[in-house]
Amino acid sequence: MRIKGLNKFDSEILAAMLDYIPVDTEDGVELLKKEAAGNVEFNGEKLFKSTFSQMTSSKIRMRTSTAYKMMNLMSDNGESKNSIIRKMFSPAIESKIESYSPMISPDKLEIIRFVLNEWTKTASNADSDYPEACRAKIVSMPVMKITLDEDNVSKEYIISAREFIKCLFQLNNIINNRPKYSSEMIDEYWEEVSPDSGIFSAELCPYLKKLSIQLFDPCYRFSIKRTDDDLYDQVAEMLLLESRMETIANCTVRTYGTLVEDETSVQEIKSIESEILEERVIPKEVSEEGLEHIRKLLKTISSLNVDMRFPSEDFLCFLNFDITLVDDTFMIDGVEIKEENKDSISEIIKIRLIELSQKICCNIHIRSEDEVYNRIQEILDINEEEISEECISELIELNCISNLYGSINNYCRVICDEILKYLLGMREMSFTIPNILLTILNCILLEKPADEILSEHMEA
Repeated sequence: MRIKGLNKFDSEILAAMLDYIPVDTEDGVELLKKEAAGNVEFNGEKLFKSTFSQMTSSKIRMRTSTAYKMMNLMSDNGESKNSIIRKMFSPAIESKIESYSPMISPDKLEIIRFVLNEWTKTASNADSDYPEACRAKIVSMPVMKITLDEDNVSKEYIISAREFIKCLFQLNNIINNRPKYSSEMIDEYWEEVSPDSGIFSAELCPYLKKLSIQLFDPCYRFSIKRTDDDLYDQVAEMLLLESRMETIANCTVRTYGTLVEDETSVQEIKSIESEILEERVIPKEVSEEGLEHIRKLLKTISSLNVDMRFPSEDFLCFLNFDITLVDDTFMIDGVEIKEENKDSISEIIKIRLIELSQKICCNIHIRSEDEVYNRIQEILDINEEEISEECISELIELNCISNLYGSINNYCRVICDEILKYLLGMREMSFTIPNILLTILNCILLEKPADEILSEHMEA
């Protein structure tokens, strides 16, 4: 007797259960009757006794849609993931035991049936796929999570994310129709000062029928050391001025001198042209004279530790979508999730990104794409001698918005790719099971996929 695809450990447990002897062959492990196995030594009784009572942790792979259905059941019934999995697999395991029953001794058969019965009815709430914080007090709200870092997302995703956040930062850098800090400096140093834009975190909640995507981590801690680069002083000045008095919308910067002497200079910079009110330092808009003083002090600082947050509120890092499951097909905002619908899904994501951008760039009205391009052309058509300062300021802003739309068009495509990979992909769920039942389950899974078994019993 040979079961193709069964590993050696499972083959040995199955042999112990059926009173066979496992024999290694070129094609794998073959189960033979004792009289046919020759002198092969195998203590099946000892192995059987150790495996029917021994619990083990296992993982089962299933489609995201199947996992979603399971989470829905957990919400509806208030049961744990372990309990649901046991209920779903028990009938298939019971049926397999019955098919093996003519080959199993009555004593062993009674034990196996008892083990299955105990495993099926034992409740377990030791679930680790979602934190307790994700459960409401009144109703169970299990969620599925996935978090990918820069090592697990495409390079195109990271580049698109960084460009998107940089465009938002550049727009928030425009104050009173003029850039507060040099655009060239932000472009040059963005890689060093930008948030962690490589993150992609998805949270799927069947109870709320919501898909939430975290695009990036807004917090970034880094250090900068003095260099001979002319732009170093500009970026250090920007960070210290923002640390002293926040002017860029939705951006929070904290700076600390690495050395004692550096920190002394940092504190002096923060106190320049500031008022002391109830033991609190309240900085004022710095004058040209004060700025010169700050720049002199900057020359004495060798390195800075920086905590930067952009945007300043966590909710501004998320996109939220309505999601439903029809049969085994996900629908996002009413659009079927499949490769052929990528353009429609990207358009949904684009709308969300524009809405998010407007919330982050609260100091600027983000005009429509067509309006931006038409207005840029109108200004460019004005004779150079007749163009006003207001038009030049408007053109700077419009170019930033145009760049933002360019980044959104790229970003929505790569976000769409990640969402499709997640929703059309496979998930793993862990559960506990006696070793002997796991062997029987593994035999079943060689004949029928987990999704088919689980779906059959969820719909029953």
